[in-house]
Amino acid sequence: MKNRKAPFVQIGIPSLLVIFILLCLVTFAALSYVTAANDYSLSQKTAERISDYYAADAKARETLAAMIQDAGQTPDTDSLSFSVPIDEKQSLAVEAVREGDSFTVTRWQVVTEGEWNPDDSLPVFQ
Repeated sequence: MKNRKAPFVQIGIPSLLVIFILLCLVTFAALSYVTAANDYSLSQKTAERISDYYAADAKARETLAAMIQDAGQTPDTDSLSFSVPIDEKQSLAVEAVREGDSFTVTRWQVVTEGEWNPDDSLPVFQ
């Protein structure tokens, strides 16, 4: 009788290479998905902030036009200033100064309201 050996699964180098390549592809696919999800989230937040800014900008233009019209009836008004909230942390500050018969906008600026509190949880510079 012949000596029979137990069947041995032979995994050669090509099979190991295919397994390694599949693992790399799955890893890159997961990283691409996470990156795309984060980019989508960031673009949504950016779109919301831009929309809030332009809504405040439009309201500031309407308010400025109304204030200039009211100030035209009272010639003793030399300057106008007001603020329009953009969100809970920012507002749009507007100032205008009378120059002759018209007003010139001297300030149209986004201002951060409140105090900035740095994150000191990591001892980076200690």
